[in-house]
Amino acid sequence: METNDICQNRHKGNTNSIRVNPSAAFKKRDRAKVYEIIKRSFGITSKEIAELMHRRLNCISGRISELKQAGLVVVDGRRGDCGILHDRNDFIKP
Repeated sequence: METNDICQNRHKGNTNSIRVNPSAAFKKRDRAKVYEIIKRSFGITSKEIAELMHRRLNCISGRISELKQAGLVVVDGRRGDCGILHDRNDFIKP
């Protein structure tokens, strides 16, 4: 799985953004935690994941984007202003 900065196109090489970009090991650990939460749920939003992990949304949104990009997570439906995340392996669309 890609461990580069998934948001590099957004910050366009800003020195501060590059400096605070988490290490590959940190991203891998958080990505695994986020994926485990999604797998155990029957649909969960990014805000709900952030609450469960006691983290700010911006700290986990990159990991969710990486999981989507890898094809491990799909979004179906909305709850409030957030998409509902599902593990692709467990997702059955009616």
